[in-house]
Amino acid sequence: MNLETQISIAAIIFGVLSFILAAFTYKKLQNQRELLEFLGKQFEDMEEIFARNKEFFESSTQRAAEQARRIAWLETRIRQPKQPPVEEIIEDK
Repeated sequence: MNLETQISIAAIIFGVLSFILAAFTYKKLQNQRELLEFLGKQFEDMEEIFARNKEFFESSTQRAAEQARRIAWLETRIRQPKQPPVEEIIEDK
C-alpha cells in the first residue's frame, strides 16, 4: 500500500467516525431540547400552582383575621354583659 491509499483509508475512517459522532451529538441535542421543553412546561405549571396557593393563603389569612375579630367581639360581650337600663330594674320591683 502506498501513502496515498493509506491517507484515503484514514480519511474515510475519520469521515465515518465524524459522521457517527455528529449523529450521536444530534440525537443528544434533540433529547436535551425535549427535556428543556418539558422543564419549561413544568415551570409554567409550578408558577400556576404557586399563584393558586398564594391566592388561597391570602384568602385564608383574611378569613382568619375576620374570625379573630369576631371571637374578640364575642369575648368582650361575654365578659361585659349588657346591663339592663335602670328603668327596667325599677319596673321589675
